[in-house]
Amino acid sequence: MLTITNNLSYANDKTLSISLPPFPPFNRFSQGTAFTGVGVIAIQEVTKNLKVKLALAPYPYARIMHSLKTGELDLALIFKNNLIANDVEYIGPLSLSKVLVLIRNNITIEHYDELYKLNSIGVIRNAHFNEEFDQDNLLNKVSVNSYS
Repeated sequence: MLTITNNLSYANDKTLSISLPPFPPFNRFSQGTAFTGVGVIAIQEVTKNLKVKLALAPYPYARIMHSLKTGELDLALIFKNNLIANDVEYIGPLSLSKVLVLIRNNITIEHYDELYKLNSIGVIRNAHFNEEFDQDNLLNKVSVNSYS
């Protein structure tokens, strides 16, 4: 979902500050602040006809959320998130991604109830998936900075 903050800050220098979470293989930061991945290409395509420069910021997911709320970022490519719903405008989906649960070879997950047999589930801090999962306090969800 392409998200725009309610208080754009680019008016003076015509530069949009943009970030996207570093979720390989879709997006990743290489040496310094260089970005690669399909998310970067999507943002470049969506903004290519605008008369503004892009300033890509290499922020982790939680900082992207905070920076959208404060107006430090103008745009972000993220999943829809209730924590910032009153602070941003959702422009629209750029892709329709499915959430996958990656597990060890000896475990099979076919239904939601089977998540309870996992010892722990890594979840990016401040990420939202759906109401059932987000509100489920019986699952052992561990906050992580990346899915790597």
